[in-house]
Amino acid sequence: MEPRIIIIDDEIRTLAAIETELMLCGLDTVKTFASFDEARGDLLDGIGELVLLDINLPGTDGISGLKEIVAARPELPIIMITGNNDLRMAVDCMKIGAVDYLVKPLNLPELLEAIQGLLDQNGKCTDTTKSDKTSLYYPKEGASLLLEIKRLLFEEKLFRDPELTSDSFSKMIGSNRSYLSRIIALHYKTSFRNLLNTLRVDEFKRLAAMESNRIYTIEAIAIDAGFSGRGTFTEVFKRTTGILPAEWMKSWNSK
Repeated sequence: MEPRIIIIDDEIRTLAAIETELMLCGLDTVKTFASFDEARGDLLDGIGELVLLDINLPGTDGISGLKEIVAARPELPIIMITGNNDLRMAVDCMKIGAVDYLVKPLNLPELLEAIQGLLDQNGKCTDTTKSDKTSLYYPKEGASLLLEIKRLLFEEKLFRDPELTSDSFSKMIGSNRSYLSRIIALHYKTSFRNLLNTLRVDEFKRLAAMESNRIYTIEAIAIDAGFSGRGTFTEVFKRTTGILPAEWMKSWNSK
């Protein structure tokens, strides 16, 4: 029987812990690799229904590996795992195509909930008598909501609406503010507001770098990126990047 889950991590203890927990939950068709280079053949041959991919790997690193998988199998769900709690790295992984980003030491119930939700969504649910233990920790719809959050924020860019709030967004995804905040905190290690502002800062940089936008003021571009005004934008931009927007623009224009 072909493996359903591919795990790629150079830490033997991490591999063993995840594989054991998955087997206890009935997901016993698991294949592990210590590097992406070892796993590449199986992945490109279409093996596996879900991938757990470490970022820091010998040889081809996890980010490069993520790009390869997305290019070859864009439908394959990929969960990134790392020892680095970096919000910007998490955002970058989501933009490339990862569906989740988890920080070591891994919270195994959280990981199991994410895996089960992704397999359920693809119509490939395991035996519920074996996987019910994950429901003791989080509702099963959590992983599905994560995908909807990713679609609305990272793909449709609803963060560009300056009036977007956790209340209005939670209604869009059919949830409530407290559960939305819980999911954001667990998977992005930040608040909903901080996640929006991080995405807005990145969007400002993208828009400001476009030649066609050179005719617009900093404030106009910031508002287009989702900020309500120059004051809020300047405060958030400096807190996020460590410099003022005008300084960043000057540095960019001098390139």
